[in-house]
Amino acid sequence: MAKVTKSKAKTELSAQLAGDADRAILEILQAISSNRSDTLPVFKAILQRACELCEAPSAGLLVGSPKDKFLSFGSSLGADSGFVEAMKSAVIPMHRDASYAARAVLDGEIYHFEDMGESDLYKQGAEFVCSNVDKLGIRSVIFVPLMGQKGALGTIALFRNEIRPFEPAQIALIESFAAQAAIAIENATQFQELQVQLEREEAMREILQVISQSRDDEIPVFNAILSSASKLCNAPLGFLSVASEDRTSVTIPAHLGVRDDFGKILEGYHEPLEGSPLVANRVISEGEVILSDEIGKDPRYPAKHTRRSQMVDVEGVKSLLAVPLISGKEAIGGILLYRRKVDPFSEDDLALVKSFAAQAVIAIENVRQFRKLES
Repeated sequence: MAKVTKSKAKTELSAQLAGDADRAILEILQAISSNRSDTLPVFKAILQRACELCEAPSAGLLVGSPKDKFLSFGSSLGADSGFVEAMKSAVIPMHRDASYAARAVLDGEIYHFEDMGESDLYKQGAEFVCSNVDKLGIRSVIFVPLMGQKGALGTIALFRNEIRPFEPAQIALIESFAAQAAIAIENATQFQELQVQLEREEAMREILQVISQSRDDEIPVFNAILSSASKLCNAPLGFLSVASEDRTSVTIPAHLGVRDDFGKILEGYHEPLEGSPLVANRVISEGEVILSDEIGKDPRYPAKHTRRSQMVDVEGVKSLLAVPLISGKEAIGGILLYRRKVDPFSEDDLALVKSFAAQAVIAIENVRQFRKLES
């Protein structure tokens, strides 16, 4: 059985390799400073220099943390185009028995194989490992985790098509490259989070401005809310439902992203509040957040209902987030967002839509008060 070693090698590099490594790290740091929001140029620079200095014909970089379900493609480099395509198309579960790339992330350890064809996962028939050995002819391999401040963020892997293990000095160099990749990921994540926060703050300011200008008409506010929610939550379809003041019926005064024929149907939407299985009504009657990863398979919603069928079969909706508009102790409306693919909404999405829901309540209450004063 081939030997599998976990290494934390911190050996002194040879004078020549050390000089080349210093120049490579400088190039990578320059790439990081020039690409704060885009990791791809950094990943490409890292793989290029890693292959050159560590004598590896191919390499790949996968991104993902232990809490993720899958590792995602970051970048790859190889003389064989088949290797590059295989890396791009690989679906790698974040599971110990799926790949050593996943193990490196889960354990935060280096996995170094003299011969991948003698590894335990190869002998167990793990698809990704067997494909690398049998189809791509890979033998000696090293997987190094990208260790960030809060744990692993992915892995960098170097491959050889011969049985020739990586030297300790090369392993230490790959660890340095992995550290730079982790910095690039964390910088990009922080930059993107800041951009998202700024976009959300701007959306709130715009909605408040619309509220101040629309005291006698809530529709412009509803449209502004749906537009911002759709953009910031990556949800191409949106609806806003409102209960009548006596809480006997529900209308949908604003919608976004639906086909014209369905939009005309929604303009006439007027359903009794109680007893309807539709989300537009349930989010109000129940007064609770409704989440569904794939509404077409959700047993809470009848498959043969006309409007439900329109949404699933014609509009192609999948994942759903519905947030009630709470006034006092009861719901007076709801914001409904849909995605056309199975892509569950996050806690951040939920928090944002709750903020929008609070703005919608202000708009509704302002208009109702204004109308009472006018009557």
